[in-house]
Amino acid sequence: MRVLQWNMQITERNASTIASARLELLSEALQQLQPDFVFLQEADSRARRMLDVGYECAEGPKRIVTLWRKGQYVSQGSWEATQRAQLTLLDPSFLLLNVHLPVLHCSKPKQRSAGGHIREELILARGQHAGRREVHGGDYNMPPHDELLVMDSGFYANRCLEYALKSGIDISKKRLFNCSWKVYGGDCGALGTYYSGDCEDGPWNVPDQIFLDPQIVGNGIVEVRVITTVAEHSLMKRTGTPGGRGSDHFPLFVSVGDATS
Repeated sequence: MRVLQWNMQITERNASTIASARLELLSEALQQLQPDFVFLQEADSRARRMLDVGYECAEGPKRIVTLWRKGQYVSQGSWEATQRAQLTLLDPSFLLLNVHLPVLHCSKPKQRSAGGHIREELILARGQHAGRREVHGGDYNMPPHDELLVMDSGFYANRCLEYALKSGIDISKKRLFNCSWKVYGGDCGALGTYYSGDCEDGPWNVPDQIFLDPQIVGNGIVEVRVITTVAEHSLMKRTGTPGGRGSDHFPLFVSVGDATS
């Protein structure tokens, strides 16, 4: 399984000048990486053109867009969980959550409140569509160690796969595996997906994160890459930080392979 997460930094103010170029980068990234699922924030409705490279698309609130491979997965519905999240049901038996929490610089209580409302909707979806494997992606605008992400009162997304695999039957306390911790090791292509000297964990940050149902991973090998080049196009400024032709966020890519391969 392959998953791509990217805040594309397309806004109402700049869409007329940069959307086409960013969407072309997205198209090239899809052809290069071949992800099964794609989570986009600050995207553009023209992302539907990704049908041409083999993807279906569902648009959510606040420029959230979710893509999946055409023919391999079939949509069973997509809806706005809150104004900052989109839930999508796919056959065979997947539940996708795409999240864009308030910006890094806003108050922690505001971020955690928004995340708490999303969690409530997620738990409802789990109850109504039991047994589905979950894949979450998003710009959480907080580090992987924030209490909203790691505690059982939040998303319960842990860096320890062994711990996540011990999840119980309580759907409100379903454990997830947060692959994004691996970026901190410095071997994933960059030291983070976002760069800002104003952030408390800065200057490199990992607000872009991917959570996997531990049953998807099992004994497989998880590889995490921060994407700094697409085809021949660099997504970096001369300083080595995100920007230039790309967004102010680097895309995050996760693949799960067979341990025996």
